[in-house]
Amino acid sequence: TPTPTPTPTPTPTQSAPCQVSLEQWKQLAMDDSIEQTNSKLNCNGFFSSANTDISSQTETYLWGNNLDEPTILVQTNQGKLVYKMYFPLKTHTSSCMPEKKFIDQLNFEQTLDDIEKQSSCRGIYQYSIVTKDRSISSYLWQDKNSQDTLTIIFDQDNNKLLEKYYNKAAPTINTCIPLHTNWESITVNDAYEDVKTKMGCDGILTSTQDYNGISNTIREWGQQDNSTLNHATLAFRNNLLVSKTLVFKDALSACIPTFEQLQELKFDSSYEEAQSTMKCSGVLQMLYNASEKEDQEQSLYTWKDFFSKDVNDTEDIPLGAVTHQLLFVGGKLKTKSYVNNVQPYSNCMPTKVRFDQINLREDWNIDKNVNAMGCPAVLSSVSQSATGSQKQYSWGATASTYAYVTVDSDGKIVQKYISFTPSK
Repeated sequence: TPTPTPTPTPTPTQSAPCQVSLEQWKQLAMDDSIEQTNSKLNCNGFFSSANTDISSQTETYLWGNNLDEPTILVQTNQGKLVYKMYFPLKTHTSSCMPEKKFIDQLNFEQTLDDIEKQSSCRGIYQYSIVTKDRSISSYLWQDKNSQDTLTIIFDQDNNKLLEKYYNKAAPTINTCIPLHTNWESITVNDAYEDVKTKMGCDGILTSTQDYNGISNTIREWGQQDNSTLNHATLAFRNNLLVSKTLVFKDALSACIPTFEQLQELKFDSSYEEAQSTMKCSGVLQMLYNASEKEDQEQSLYTWKDFFSKDVNDTEDIPLGAVTHQLLFVGGKLKTKSYVNNVQPYSNCMPTKVRFDQINLREDWNIDKNVNAMGCPAVLSSVSQSATGSQKQYSWGATASTYAYVTVDSDGKIVQKYISFTPSK
């Protein structure tokens, strides 16, 4: 019997941006190739990013006209579809909110249609996700006045409630100033009444969770952020302190050390020794302790020339800035890090063809890899401890085309990443 000739996969004649629908998204199946996915959507997707490490090789693709209209996101691993996500047409209309008593009585067999009819309140469709293990859709309700929100996760067809999350809007934090001396005077296992006395006032209750008879709460002192005042966050279990964090008023360091000075620092050095090597004082940014023992207290120092309020949600530090951080435990240096956000990282732009030629487990410090994109990469971040280190070398710019490799303490490439930004 002759072997039947496979039916060829039709090749789309258009490429993203293109219009897509929920019905098309539902046709996509796990283990589809990208060619099959493009064919089912009748459009060649926009190649968004690729990430390859020792255990996986994932690629991300997008279809749609823009992110305000229906959008499909697909991730493949080893060339096969493993994750698909659908974003509907964005709506900026605020939803109503069911009564709290009704929310508390919701059970795990109710459908979206039942809930909307019984509450006379329609939810906002946020997204749908399908993986090999799970198929879900998410809906949001929001109180226009209090900004409290309800998120309900259903199965893909909205026939069964799987999870529900009721979140009260964060209360305004405006208390007495949490002083360093007050914070040092409280100890893990102190009762809240003792903590309140030592801190000088009541903290604002910002989180409450009861589980199997155990009450977990978080209280905060200070203002909404630490741009002008210290900010303390204390966690309690059954009214006893379990951890304490103090974030200090934002400040600038007197100098920005060189990377070579950072490398000179020895692990287990004291802050005074580090300060001498770095040639100026760092900014004490945070203290944390979850132990009754003082030698477990963590302290984080930063050398920076920018204020944290200048940083947006998508960055760790502003464009053009360089920062150094040292973490001490019990007064001894345990980790040191460096971030260089001076962009663009290179004069050459990364390409997918050149990215594919980078091989994991190869030595980084050879011309083939250092100049893999056609020009030298720039050292963009370093994280080091006594047990090992990781360095990141980058090309391009994060706002457009961007690529990096991660190198381990043996100088071997262990990860590579590239991303592209769709044209507007």
